[in-house]
Amino acid sequence: MRHKLRQTAVLGLVVALAATACSDDDTVAPGPTDAGFEILIPDADLDIAPIPDEGPEPVPDPGPKKEVSKPDAPQVEPDEGDTEPVCVDSDRDGFLPASCDGGDCDDSKAAVHPLATEVCGDGLDNDCDGVVDNVDADDDGVIAAECGGGDCDDADPLVGPGMVEVCFNEVDEDCSGQLDDLDLDHDGAPSAECGGMDCDDENPLVFPGALDLVLGYCTASASWNLDLLIEISSTFASLAIDSKDHIYLVFQGADTTLQLGEVTPDGFEVEQVDSGAETGSNLEVTVDYDDVLHISYLDLPKQSLSYATNKPGYFVHTLVDQGFVGWFSSIGVTSEGIVHIAYHDVDQKDLRHATCVAECHETSSWVAKTVTDQGEVGQFSSMALSQSGLPHISFRDQSSETLRSAIFDLDEGDWVLQTIDKGIGVGWTTSLAVGAFGDAHVSYYDQGTATLKYAWRDKDVWHPQTVANAPIIDYGGQSTSLKLDPAGGLHIAFTDDSSHGLKYARCSQLCGVGCCEGSWALVGVDTNVVVGQAAALGITAAGQVVIGYTAGKPPDGVLNLATAPCIDSGLDNNCDGVDGIDADGDGFASVASGGTDCQDAISLVHPAATDPPGDDVDWNCDGED
Repeated sequence: MRHKLRQTAVLGLVVALAATACSDDDTVAPGPTDAGFEILIPDADLDIAPIPDEGPEPVPDPGPKKEVSKPDAPQVEPDEGDTEPVCVDSDRDGFLPASCDGGDCDDSKAAVHPLATEVCGDGLDNDCDGVVDNVDADDDGVIAAECGGGDCDDADPLVGPGMVEVCFNEVDEDCSGQLDDLDLDHDGAPSAECGGMDCDDENPLVFPGALDLVLGYCTASASWNLDLLIEISSTFASLAIDSKDHIYLVFQGADTTLQLGEVTPDGFEVEQVDSGAETGSNLEVTVDYDDVLHISYLDLPKQSLSYATNKPGYFVHTLVDQGFVGWFSSIGVTSEGIVHIAYHDVDQKDLRHATCVAECHETSSWVAKTVTDQGEVGQFSSMALSQSGLPHISFRDQSSETLRSAIFDLDEGDWVLQTIDKGIGVGWTTSLAVGAFGDAHVSYYDQGTATLKYAWRDKDVWHPQTVANAPIIDYGGQSTSLKLDPAGGLHIAFTDDSSHGLKYARCSQLCGVGCCEGSWALVGVDTNVVVGQAAALGITAAGQVVIGYTAGKPPDGVLNLATAPCIDSGLDNNCDGVDGIDADGDGFASVASGGTDCQDAISLVHPAATDPPGDDVDWNCDGED
């Protein structure tokens, strides 16, 4: 028993000495000595189980009970200004936690840190990018299919949804689940290039089974859709169509301010462009490559040419040129956003041209110059831009009774003038268009012969021809509007004062890039109204022809919209080899689609077939046996 007591006493002494050995300045780590309990040397009277030893040994009397306690541990006062967290890399992955700006979004897991590889299906954001299971091994921006994404081959950055299919290489580039299903126009029909049936994979309106009507079938119909849009104060209006087939018209409202309206499924939504009174005559609107609207117009009280645009997201306007200018304004915008305006200077009797490169809502950004001052020129000016951005202008030379054109020549750095047509009264209300090959086309009135005319330029030679009789008798008959469709087809809207109505002409056959003489098909669109100075034609991307026009006499005018009842693009929309529907494959479109095949279910019946008499069958569709 004495060995046990000796051990207990020694232990108490060691603890006491360890505690007293610390100075007042030392920091004592937390431990048992901080608990404040006492260490006692056992009493001799303590009942302790005997420990075997070699023999009895007298036990000395320990005397009175002695109490040994540890000294008070030094106290550590916290630094009230020290609020920084203790930064420790708990999971030892080499990254401090996000709370210490270390980037480790879960410092309890060594597999989670900014440089870790994302693992599918573990429910963790392994690479700490804020997204769980977003494996994109090929860095093409598409999540791997095994992680719930759409990338069917996450080892190849050229494979993924939206990629262009490559034909006959045994790779599903677009991850559609099918090989060689190239469909550039997303019309659901694979391209013929990859063995599919889509004969024009860049046009979503062309695919097997599409509605295919013979060119001219729709526009030749007398049942155009006519809609009254709004009451107006004048007869000036212009139309433009953007890349999404939104139809816009600018006009002078009933309060004589310049206004713009958009044709929507819910009606005609109108907003004010310029609040000034007597603004908005002699106007034209166009849409640029970013679907921004640009408007040129005459500010009559200021006798100035003005310009407006919604490029900032709302309409702003400014003066472009001053001094009794701005009549017959015509506007165009290049693919680079350079704005051009052609117009007539009434005071100087000149043709002028203004251009702006940027910040066109500021007057100081515009540069205006005279195109020609040779005679009394510039009336009925119309401008169009070539694909390269060069301006072409048609205009009347009053002094010489001549219709002329001005083309800017980059090599010469000046305008080159050409004569289009000559004669008393020729060159009223011109409308100019420029084709993809630089070919120019113009429609105009010849008052001397009371006809609508058309001319096209082959190199430097113009070829004028008559389109229709269209005398100017009363107030109407003072407008033409010419447009080229995407296929190069020619369309003209015009007013005919002899029948008090709006008419439409379509070229049914091209000779080169121009219309063959005598090939104009005419139809009356609205013959029940007196049409004023505005007939503005437009063609949607789908090929539908629309015409905005004014009717009535000021101040009781209205703005109307005429829409062709269907679409006849002139294309082989259904990929059957002909324009129109050829169900029996005999090379002739059915009568129902505007063609001449009277029996499109029997291939032996068509206009070119031999028709033996006496069998009661009209084999050649001429109406007789």
